[in-house]
Amino acid sequence: VCSSDLAGTARFVQADAADFDVGRGFGLAVSTYDALNHLSGPDALAACFGCVYASLADDGWFLFDLNTELAFRTRWNGISVQDDEEAMIVSRSVYDAANRVAFTKLSGFLRAQDGRYDRFEELVPETAFDLRQVERALRAAGFVSVAFADGADPQALTEEPEAKTRVFVVAGKQDA
Repeated sequence: VCSSDLAGTARFVQADAADFDVGRGFGLAVSTYDALNHLSGPDALAACFGCVYASLADDGWFLFDLNTELAFRTRWNGISVQDDEEAMIVSRSVYDAANRVAFTKLSGFLRAQDGRYDRFEELVPETAFDLRQVERALRAAGFVSVAFADGADPQALTEEPEAKTRVFVVAGKQDA
């Protein structure tokens, strides 16, 4: 939908987040809505950081958010149902704390344009990353400045970031 609206003004690249090359010289890279939690583990996350670092200008910044383990432990075990004229969706989520992985299985029916309902099933895995490992991986990729922030307060967290359910990470190739 938006690709037609941005035709000629943006270049869309479909690639593995842990193995991509979009060129060099970008001032800012942004990842939103816990997208990096969908990477398969610390190695994939570290590879992603390396790709992002390579794409940035010398004074570039990388901004992203992550669900923390607290979010997975407190919000990922349960079932929810959405049922209306357009869709019926059952979402079943479970968190495996021993392996730091969460799974959400989405099943249901979506109304098609012709009025019939199409069935679907999707399994969505997520990884709960240790934020100390996240910082180490960012620094290993070359980022000099790394700060964690709460979405409600743009100031860097002075308390333990793992005490939040979601953190925003600001990583720079140079000091802030």
